[in-house]
Amino acid sequence: MNPDKSANFPPGAKLWIYRAFLVVAGLTSSVIVIFFLLGLGDGSVSSLNIEIWLVGLALAAGVPFAGTFLAQRGHHFIATLVLGILARPGFLSALFILLFILSGEKWI
Repeated sequence: MNPDKSANFPPGAKLWIYRAFLVVAGLTSSVIVIFFLLGLGDGSVSSLNIEIWLVGLALAAGVPFAGTFLAQRGHHFIATLVLGILARPGFLSALFILLFILSGEKWI
């Protein structure tokens, strides 16, 4: 059974959802790389935790690559699930930050 046909998306919705997840996953990957570069600058990335950072960087690079690879082969549903590994936490983090900004409270 083809996983793409098991999801009952309306026509065109698969591509819209895939593209939205791809953008959010790309932004999340960029944030991970920026945090890594900032950590290199201030010394918080060291030989003690470089393994954790390498796994995070591999995930940040691998998820958008795998999502694009699968989508090019016509597996948009599976590609969307793979991109969701980074897109969902990125989207939820953005909503959390937006909540702080729009609440008007002083948090500091």
